Amino acid sequence: PDGKSLLVRGSHPKDELGLYRVDVSSGAWTPLPKLARADFVWPSGFSPDGKIVILNGGMTGTENRDLNSVTAWNIKTGQERELTARSDLSILSFDGSQLALSRPDGNDVVIEVMPVAGGPKREIYRAEGFKRADISWTPDGRYLLFGLVKDVAGSAKAYFRLPVEGGEPQPIGVSVSGNGGIEFPSGLRALRMLPSGRQIMYIATGGTGQANFDCEDWALDNFLPGLKTLGK
Repeated sequence: PDGKSLLVRGSHPKDELGLYRVDVSSGAWTPLPKLARADFVWPSGFSPDGKIVILNGGMTGTENRDLNSVTAWNIKTGQERELTARSDLSILSFDGSQLALSRPDGNDVVIEVMPVAGGPKREIYRAEGFKRADISWTPDGRYLLFGLVKDVAGSAKAYFRLPVEGGEPQPIGVSVSGNGGIEFPSGLRALRMLPSGRQIMYIATGGTGQANFDCEDWALDNFLPGLKTLGK
């Protein structure tokens, strides 16, 4: 959360598969406490104080995605606390108090919220005929941004805003512009809202329905202006 380091999951040449802290300014890496399930867990959020990481993990293989568990992991002590046993995706709210979850339920996808401190899950939206939902919090904790996905390997076609306390979803004006998947983009994924609440980030995918994808490269002007100084 302080922007000074990155949490990286991978196999370091001098160590085994695990989670590491990488210093942004120096590149120095530090191994974090070992996890029993390091081969199939991935982080999805930090507590504001940087001490607790929300981990997703479960059975390998796309056919078992609904069996993922969500755990609160203390990176200082290595202590793990399971929050829920069945989730496809979990996203921590900006203040660290709530967890948004999406999971398949038969032919439906369900979006739920639950308190991180403990307590029951609460269903806030259900969509028939979808397998997955891409979700993200707004900074004030009042809304979720989400996109519905037809299959576990697919991507969303449009993003919506959903009130956490109940109500109907509303489109936010971000949707694919393709014609049958021919033009870029044909799908959207990895949605995140920035802490300012005024910008969102997402990955746009495109292609002709084949294995290869068309991509767009973007140049960012005046991004990290101190980088030239660090590189000297």
